[in-house]
Amino acid sequence: MPWAEGTPSILIEGGKILEENLKKNKLTLDTVNQMLRQKDIFDISEVEYGVLEINGMISVMKKKEYQNVTLKDMKKGINSFRLSLSWMDNF
Repeated sequence: MPWAEGTPSILIEGGKILEENLKKNKLTLDTVNQMLRQKDIFDISEVEYGVLEINGMISVMKKKEYQNVTLKDMKKGINSFRLSLSWMDNF
């Protein structure tokens, strides 16, 4: 898509389409859904924020419950598991 002048525009907030911003940017719901599918998002309710960037692409921040688990997240779980095991060893 061509570069555009201006500032990024929030299209989705809290899983809801901001209709006014869609109109301002001359986008349809079908277009936004297509952009989301290209990011492997098939349900708008999974999106916390969807931002139309000045280059015409959409940036997405998923809601916490739909975000991918990271290695850091997994390490948190392992550390808390080790802590509970060491606590049990005291008995």
